[in-house]
Amino acid sequence: MLSRVKNIHGIVNYRDFVDERGTSYLVMNYVEGINLKQYMRRTGKTFSQEDALRLMRPVLQAVDQLHRAGILHRDISPENLILKPDNTLDLVDLGAAREYNLDEGENLTVILKRGYAPEEQYHHGSRQGPWTDVYACCAVLYQMVSGILPQDAQARGKWDDLVPLDEIEGLHVTESFARAIEKGMSLDAAERYVSIPVLMEALYLAQQPKPEKASDMETGLESGCENNPESEAETERAFEPDFDSDQAQDSWYESEWESETAPEADSWGNSDEDSHDKWPVFLITALLGICAFLIYYYVSNNTKELNVGSTALTASTAPDFTDTTIPASASASTLTPTSTSTPTPTSTPTPTPTPTSSSTSTTRPISTPSSRLVSVSDVPLDSSKQITVAKAAATSVIDQDLVDNDPILMFDGNMETDWQEGVDGSGIGEGFTATFQEASTVKYITFNLGNWKSDEYYTGNNRPKTLSITVGSFTTKVTFPDSHEQFCLEPSPALKADFISVTIVDVYAGTSWDDTAITEIGLYRE
Repeated sequence: MLSRVKNIHGIVNYRDFVDERGTSYLVMNYVEGINLKQYMRRTGKTFSQEDALRLMRPVLQAVDQLHRAGILHRDISPENLILKPDNTLDLVDLGAAREYNLDEGENLTVILKRGYAPEEQYHHGSRQGPWTDVYACCAVLYQMVSGILPQDAQARGKWDDLVPLDEIEGLHVTESFARAIEKGMSLDAAERYVSIPVLMEALYLAQQPKPEKASDMETGLESGCENNPESEAETERAFEPDFDSDQAQDSWYESEWESETAPEADSWGNSDEDSHDKWPVFLITALLGICAFLIYYYVSNNTKELNVGSTALTASTAPDFTDTTIPASASASTLTPTSTSTPTPTSTPTPTPTPTSSSTSTTRPISTPSSRLVSVSDVPLDSSKQITVAKAAATSVIDQDLVDNDPILMFDGNMETDWQEGVDGSGIGEGFTATFQEASTVKYITFNLGNWKSDEYYTGNNRPKTLSITVGSFTTKVTFPDSHEQFCLEPSPALKADFISVTIVDVYAGTSWDDTAITEIGLYRE
């Protein structure tokens, strides 16, 4: 198992495994720093929402890599997150990690940290999955921004006193962030996010508040305490080792974090010297701005208008997520997006100089991932190779006598089987993650939405209307017509991935039952 976690960015590499005198030892690389629990205890500080999300992003990505390797960490907590001198976090301690296999859930032992472990970790043989680590990650974020140790999950089951973040007096977080943490810490595993990518979509798509002044991380941690001696002194104290008698640790502490007397600093954390040093930069910036304006004014008044197109994407404005929406009345002929080529002028323009290669290159769109719904008859599915799904796990599964509704049945090519969510209500927020047998380049994804066993079941059950779909690092929201037909989603360019994760965002209501079903999903590679 351990060979699969080597060289994952954000997780400390192990060196050896030793079994002596009936005890097993895991030898890991030494990491300079202090764990997050010690840092917060000694400084008495909490993190802003922005800084907490920035620090935890690589940790979440590392946990996702663990899950893709079929491993659960099961011990994510501030004690196992090392804050390094470069102001990044590393995840340590794989002692509780176990291979992830839903069919063998009864073999998972009870290993936990109170406050960060969900309810299912308290019971031997419980059903555990990526949602188990989702709870722990959200609990860590909860404590980072509030400074409050989350209430124990078992105690919450009897009397839930966990206060939502946006209801804590004096704490400034967005409502969407608070709701994401609240959902990720749901006691019922079926109500949590199904996987880390789905959690990250909720956390990082949210509008984050802009700080009125530089945050603690910007003036202290993020700068590495290089330009702010006062913050450097605070960091020195924060990273003080636990045991003064540890000479090796004392030596590192003195050499890495020793600071000198700081000049008087203003309320922003900047010294007088720093303020004086910024004037030349300001003057140069102002002069450059004036020069740029004069050049623009001269060119705009001495050059005829050039028609070079209407849209250009740059790397800084390229969207991370797309939204593919097709009206319910759309036909197969309308599924192809409108051409974005340059419109033909209504009159013949005055001849203009040919633009130089440098000016032309600045308007050339940069290729970014996107997706669109296309007619199944317009794509070569018959000649495409199908991707094999090795396993699938869902947030919930309906329990029906003599009927199996396991999520893996969506990938068996049988229209008589399906997956149905198992919570009360329409199933919005429920979903699943399917892992491929091997990493592939996904070219087409087909969907048979609803229950296709019969027309009665199709109209009687809910049908997904909008789905949030994650393939590898790409996420999109797709709204489907309410039509009894197979749909095809075409990513552009084709996506390299080893899993697909789907969450129900909205549904078309059924006439008889309030259960949402998906009959079949087909994955095709290049």
